[in-house]
Amino acid sequence: MHLDNQFEPTAEIEIADRGAYLSEHDILVCADLHLGRDITANTEFPLGAPDRILSRLTQLLDRFTPDEVVLAGDVLHAFDHIPSGVEETFVSLIEAIESIDAKPIFIEGNHDSFLSTLHDGPVRDAYRITDDIVICHGHKHPVSDATWYICGHVHPAINIEGQRHPCYLHTPIRDAEPRVTVLPSFTDIAPGMKINGVIKDELPSPLIQNIDRYHPGIWDTQTEQSFWFPPMSELRRML
Repeated sequence: MHLDNQFEPTAEIEIADRGAYLSEHDILVCADLHLGRDITANTEFPLGAPDRILSRLTQLLDRFTPDEVVLAGDVLHAFDHIPSGVEETFVSLIEAIESIDAKPIFIEGNHDSFLSTLHDGPVRDAYRITDDIVICHGHKHPVSDATWYICGHVHPAINIEGQRHPCYLHTPIRDAEPRVTVLPSFTDIAPGMKINGVIKDELPSPLIQNIDRYHPGIWDTQTEQSFWFPPMSELRRML
């Protein structure tokens, strides 16, 4: 399948390397860092995930120089403890964000029961940017109502010509349902949930009621370009 920008979202949001930048509000959003997953993963080799997370976040900070960085849930991976090395990685991430005079904003995900032991500031259920836009994790419906939700949690991925790509999901036009933008997991050791065969409301988020109306988007790390596709209702036939 030839990659081409058959759909491009509005200038409201720009994607790059598993993050999303809201230019009008000068906010960078990343979700599902899952710090410590490499330590708890069943692997014989060190995965180097913390270094890659820090490096990629630093590159996004250099690219966009945002005023705020919203970490939209599941900053941590382990539910019941802080694995060795995670605190050091966490501190390095905060230092990277604050080094460009950006403000870190933390949203609680379903894995973040120990996040408050690392962060002495507020950990929010959701972060309202405007009356219309709310950033949340996505595992539950936030108390704050909005017409556009930006979230993570799902870890979407799409198979194209036998290759799996972490992907974004985006609804550009508001209809009877609120608009939703779903980010891929920021950690690159999460396999991702393949959306090719998913129908209707099978994704694990109450915010996503009908995947058929979502446009998948991917980021090509080699060309540093984003590619967007028709909604899943049409794309399935092409795949």
